[in-house]
Amino acid sequence: KFLNVWIFFLSIQLTGAYLGASGFYKTHPRYFGYDSSPVLLQGPFLYLYVLLVLNKLSRLKPILFLHAIPFIFFTTYFVFKIHGAESPDLYQHIVNFLSDPSNFTIHVFGLFAHLHLIIYLILAIRLLRIHTKELPDEFSYTEGVNLKWLQNVINGITVIALIIILGLL
Repeated sequence: KFLNVWIFFLSIQLTGAYLGASGFYKTHPRYFGYDSSPVLLQGPFLYLYVLLVLNKLSRLKPILFLHAIPFIFFTTYFVFKIHGAESPDLYQHIVNFLSDPSNFTIHVFGLFAHLHLIIYLILAIRLLRIHTKELPDEFSYTEGVNLKWLQNVINGITVIALIIILGLL
């Protein structure tokens, strides 16, 4: 169930990228911005998923929703700054807003979102390494216990995040 929710938010992000590339937002600017901040959920989802897979977390506790604070902040910011404006040409307002050199929050968002992901990737890698080291102490037979697939997922996300950060810099 948790993986399904994660994939749902990932699909929102990917759908938004497609809609942006296809020019959909130019003709329908009211839908712009809702796909930007889910990137801030990818790191927490990965980290919590690793905790669940490693049985370090038996159920989700309300305190874990604190991981969503950056997502809530940026989503609220985008909704009020972009969609709260009364403008005859909403698309042009969005373009001006996003390209305004004095808009510190927008410029920091892209870099922060991916550094945020990197922090969660480091936490997930650390959890996986600790688990791998502890495994022989907990089980006498570890032949069938292989989390290489999870390590490959983390490595793939890390490479993608680093490429995006280099592009932003």
